Amino acid sequence: MKRIIFLLLIFISTTNIAAQTGIGTTTPKATLDIQGKPSETTTVDGLMAPKISRAQLIAKTGYTAAQTGAIVFVTDLSGVTNAATANITQAGYYYYNGSTWNSMNSGAITETDPTYSTNFNLTGAATGDMLQFNGTNWVAKKTGAVSVISKLADTPTTFATIGDYQFR
Repeated sequence: MKRIIFLLLIFISTTNIAAQTGIGTTTPKATLDIQGKPSETTTVDGLMAPKISRAQLIAKTGYTAAQTGAIVFVTDLSGVTNAATANITQAGYYYYNGSTWNSMNSGAITETDPTYSTNFNLTGAATGDMLQFNGTNWVAKKTGAVSVISKLADTPTTFATIGDYQFR
């Protein structure tokens, strides 16, 4: 018995326990460090999230708060949505926030996007300012300053103009 305990202690003391994992590297710099091969032009680099249809994702029932931060790539819009998948409106990357799947796709506004119906008071904004939504309000980004743009009553005749652009 003493011999088994002695061998076990030797094994434990010589075992290299690593808290970090590296793929393509022997010296990981984070919990998971994946190094590509940028100089090898015939090798494709990248990280692939699990590809799944919306119907397949709807059928999965194991997602709880413990899976917060999970990422998938939804390939199509099959299936009837439920509360967790109601935000899946196009193919693309989605993350789980503990209760719903949310888009990681670009939210960039294009010329074909509909105009917004909520009106804004653009006091302090000027031609050349960039508008950005900070999660609560629209802000006008200026060099060295930020002005908050607050919401006004939703009336179809109220417009705000910055340069050649109208917001309604």
